[in-house]
Amino acid sequence: MRYCGRDVTGPTFEGAHEDEEHLVAHWHFYQQAVESKDIQFSRSSLMVPGREYIECARLLLPLANDGYNVDMILGSLVFELRNY
Repeated sequence: MRYCGRDVTGPTFEGAHEDEEHLVAHWHFYQQAVESKDIQFSRSSLMVPGREYIECARLLLPLANDGYNVDMILGSLVFELRNY
């Protein structure tokens, strides 16, 4: 699996993020999925240095082996150029 150009197969959630700032920024979305046991969807505009503005859509699907306690999250991030 690749995340932001890096192979993140195997590490923990914390280990997959390159620094504390990125970890804190993403933790909230995943925590909401676990606590609410509900699908999480968000869209945002990002500014990436040296690139045009891009849009990011995040879909998180909480999953539970026992049908109740969330122990996995299936997620998708989609990045696309904004059309002006």
